[in-house]
Amino acid sequence: MIVCVLLGMGMPVPSAYILTAVLTAPALTGLGLPTLAAHLFIIYFSVLSAITPPVAVAAYATAAIAEANPITIGFKAIRLGLVAFLVPYFFVYHQELLLSGPPADVLLAIVTAALGVICFAAALEGWLASRLGMVERVLVATAGFMLMDARVYTDGVGIFLFFAILLRQLVVVRAGSVQRKETP
Repeated sequence: MIVCVLLGMGMPVPSAYILTAVLTAPALTGLGLPTLAAHLFIIYFSVLSAITPPVAVAAYATAAIAEANPITIGFKAIRLGLVAFLVPYFFVYHQELLLSGPPADVLLAIVTAALGVICFAAALEGWLASRLGMVERVLVATAGFMLMDARVYTDGVGIFLFFAILLRQLVVVRAGSVQRKETP
């Protein structure tokens, strides 16, 4: 990951991928990773290097268009893209996310991973159906980790946490809208 991000800071994504693939893919496959997982890991982090400070080439390009501070945009990009830095690790350890394995396992892994990404986004932004408190944010982030880890028991706990918090949020929103309608 570090090599991909460092090389990607100073060069375009295709160049960073090619150089990193030549230098590190043999080491990753030597550690037992399937070739597809190793190369997807490398390309994923080569792409993410465009939003990684201090260089953050994509942030500078965006800042020029938006006439905004590139450092601020770089840190917002990292915050919004934080889950993207975790995804490659999950698909390296769980081949079902690479569509490898029994169809039922693949489908379950994809659905729970997508729900996990939603949980992470909600935790980072502090909003689900309404504003999340700090405890709720931590619980939603925990649910996200559990959902992205493609095991049945972690998926079950993650789904329970997510839907418990979502239900609580919906009840709070519903109570607030009913209360506003009754106020003259």
